[in-house]
Amino acid sequence: MANVLKRDKQVAALSMLLEGSSIRSTERVVGVHRDTIIRLMIRVARTAEQFSSSTLRDLPCKRIEVDEIWAFVAKKNKNVVEADDWTRVGDQYTFVALDPETKLIPSHLVGKRTTYTAMQFMDDLAKTASSFPATASPPTSMQSKARLVATSTTGRSLKNTSRLPLGVAATVRPPSSAPRRTKSSATRTAS
Repeated sequence: MANVLKRDKQVAALSMLLEGSSIRSTERVVGVHRDTIIRLMIRVARTAEQFSSSTLRDLPCKRIEVDEIWAFVAKKNKNVVEADDWTRVGDQYTFVALDPETKLIPSHLVGKRTTYTAMQFMDDLAKTASSFPATASPPTSMQSKARLVATSTTGRSLKNTSRLPLGVAATVRPPSSAPRRTKSSATRTAS
């Protein structure tokens, strides 16, 4: 018979983790070894991923805000050497899509800041929201799938959205509702 953690211990450990407690403090309070807590976290995360992948489809989102969050794993990029696994160490980005009306996060992805990762993220977002056509195509078709309009904190529209600077949120709208470029907005200069 396998050792199974009692339901009340599972709930206590997960509750503490969701409140922001560390794994070691959860270990001390609940009285469960940290390896068991990590295995529980992985099992719950996989179940949550399966649930959200099967239920978060064809959402009637009218507006989606897309942003990225920078972090580093083990060391910053400037300290990464050739012996390190570049895919697992150094700068990592969390790409997040948010529906501002419902505060729902229909899609997210963690990875390097590459065109390939951005396309994976946008393809997953397109499958999630019914207002965006889902197509598996090369990176150049991203503009036909959903038009990115990057707006800085000052409200100016950026012309080149292929590599957004940090701290700039992009609003993704279906092509039909994307803002039209007027003559007055095209001739405006940045101050």
